Amino acid sequence: IVIIGKLGVVIFFVLSGFLISYLLLKEQEITKTIHIKKFYMRRILRICPLYFLIIFVSFFILPFMEVFKINGFDKSVIWHDLYSKLLLYTLFLPNLAASVYGFMPYIHQTWSIGAEEQFYLLYPVLNKYIKNKWAIAFGVISIYLVVKFSFHFLPENKYIALFKLFWLSTPIDCMAIGGIFALIIYEQTAFVI
Repeated sequence: IVIIGKLGVVIFFVLSGFLISYLLLKEQEITKTIHIKKFYMRRILRICPLYFLIIFVSFFILPFMEVFKINGFDKSVIWHDLYSKLLLYTLFLPNLAASVYGFMPYIHQTWSIGAEEQFYLLYPVLNKYIKNKWAIAFGVISIYLVVKFSFHFLPENKYIALFKLFWLSTPIDCMAIGGIFALIIYEQTAFVI
């Protein structure tokens, strides 16, 4: 069951990368550019209201409701380093918060939103300014893997360990694989038309 869950997460990120990449390709085809500001506004309007509601409810409502109490995770655990946690979550770094503080009840699932938002911060800019879309996708995957495998050769200390946890919780390689599939589909449909 654990393997199926991990596979489901990977598929989710591949699909997310596919969708965003395909939409960027179509936008560039139709408008001859990618409107970065409009892209970010669409993301903000779609994600922020619910995301910030989850943060508010997770920190300020659920810990105080008896029915939602989780053994070993009382309000003091959730509120320990509250300002640091709120800052990380507010800056769309919940995957970093998970790396620093471990499991956070009610809000831990938002690590995936953080990973997506971090990808969205970079990928549209690359797609706007780099013509070779294949190089972008394969470049992102290559950089991700080089950094991932470099951890085997780096000395162990708490900063490297923290960065490793953060890096491994940011599956940009899966989203870039989705980008490759988007390129394949996009180019096949371009030849058909």
